Amino acid sequence: MMEHIGLGIAVATAVTALIKIVPIMALAHRPFPRLFRYWLNFVPAAVLSAIIVAEILEKPETTSFGISVALLSTIVSLIAGMVTRSLFVTVVVSIFAYLLFQNV
Repeated sequence: MMEHIGLGIAVATAVTALIKIVPIMALAHRPFPRLFRYWLNFVPAAVLSAIIVAEILEKPETTSFGISVALLSTIVSLIAGMVTRSLFVTVVVSIFAYLLFQNV
């Protein structure tokens, strides 16, 4: 049984490496059009937004007022982030806001 686990890990490592390395090697020296490079700048923000929205919508917990706990804590953390511009403060405020709204 253990020899199959090692083989599975080796195959998974090889497949992951191929998926990531081959496109980089194939496209590394090719120039991309300016419009495509401009479009690529929006990919990280779009992926992060999709993750956040999915996480907010996935949590069915509501306060006694019927408002989503995740949505309220997200709004509070956005305000804290815009005011302080500190990642640490934003994370701490969002955790406390979630705990507070969860118990309201």
